[in-house]
Amino acid sequence: MIKEDLQNRIDTLFPGLNNKAEITNENTVAADNLWKTVSTKYVDKVRKILAPISELTLDVYPDLTVRNAKASATVQVEVIDSMGDAIENNTDWNKSDIQNHYVDVKLDRISRPFYLTSYDLMHGERIESKVGAAMETVAQAIVKKFFTAATAGAAKETIATFGPEAAAKLSAAFGDARETEALILEPAAYSKLVPTNGLSLNPEVEGTYGIGRIHKSLIGVEGVNAIALAKDAVVGAMGTQETLLTQPGQIVQSLGTVAGVPMVLIGHWSYDEQAMKMSVETFAGFTQTSADFVKTYAIQG
Repeated sequence: MIKEDLQNRIDTLFPGLNNKAEITNENTVAADNLWKTVSTKYVDKVRKILAPISELTLDVYPDLTVRNAKASATVQVEVIDSMGDAIENNTDWNKSDIQNHYVDVKLDRISRPFYLTSYDLMHGERIESKVGAAMETVAQAIVKKFFTAATAGAAKETIATFGPEAAAKLSAAFGDARETEALILEPAAYSKLVPTNGLSLNPEVEGTYGIGRIHKSLIGVEGVNAIALAKDAVVGAMGTQETLLTQPGQIVQSLGTVAGVPMVLIGHWSYDEQAMKMSVETFAGFTQTSADFVKTYAIQG
């Protein structure tokens, strides 16, 4: 039989797991405070990981209904190509010039499972650091999926020396067809744009070098150190799968939506292994709308 202190710790993490009244114990942290701690400590860090893609995805699906739990959901995301021109002193509102199309986005389940044993729990093992680390790992996997989708078939160029002048030229990467909505740089390239005494331009400010946003991120695509994207170059969808969250004996704790990505913590107590088994979960997918709207760069120096 689980000792009372251990039971209290489990109930703190997942209230209602054992279908019993909540135990009040002044030596344990209330569940609400626990998740508030997770949120304040780690959400900002996760948001920074997701920053390069947060403004480039169009839709979030909070609950995906998929009958087969092993199947990946495919959703359609709308892309608006044109709204037509604004009309001055209009006299006829019975018209629409919207031009749009839909893109299929396949969502894959992204998980980072882990567990705490009864030994860990009895010795005061902290849950929030593990949940935070799992959230970061899931966020990094989402960003990697984005870069893989974004760079597929995209044109690749070489930049001999990177700096402010080279960055300014990338503001016209797509000529007169489209503006450069975002420029994503690996850390070594980004560092060459950091303000100095002789140059006060800050890459974190919107519109610097004529580019919508400049982000620093580990791209993880071989031979690619920078990615320029036009508006709607990549569309994405994120969500949580409804059928996975309602299984018997399973407790789900929402971790909130971070930079457009909803995350949940699923858990259950394993009596056979005397461990609390948990996993941070989400679904995410991305589709490139046109290779003409993406350019990748290899930076030599």
